[in-house]
Amino acid sequence: MADLMHTKDIVFKVKNIFKQIKKQTIINNVLFLVRRNSIKVFAGENGAGKSTLMRICTGNDLDFEGSLYFNNKNMNDIKEAKSFLFFATDLIFPQNLNAFEYVQNYFQHNLLMRNLENIN
Repeated sequence: MADLMHTKDIVFKVKNIFKQIKKQTIINNVLFLVRRNSIKVFAGENGAGKSTLMRICTGNDLDFEGSLYFNNKNMNDIKEAKSFLFFATDLIFPQNLNAFEYVQNYFQHNLLMRNLENIN
């Protein structure tokens, strides 16, 4: 796995994530990589820590141990991290869109909103 950590097509890296809530370990030593143009799906039982892990990955939960990297840069150093990461649970898709189209529309809308903010 160490050799994969430097591969150019890896855009997001989660390394040794550990999280406790009220002395109960919720996430223990999680490590995974996201390659360019890929999608990760986290499935598991209720209470397994999926949503907590995604809140950590999107910068919405800062109370954890471990490291997050985007394009090999520590995300603690990237102020815009929340603007390019997408997180949703229990998505309800409009009937005319599949999952890919829904995520694509989300990013197009997000880009449009940022462009409008720059105009103002």
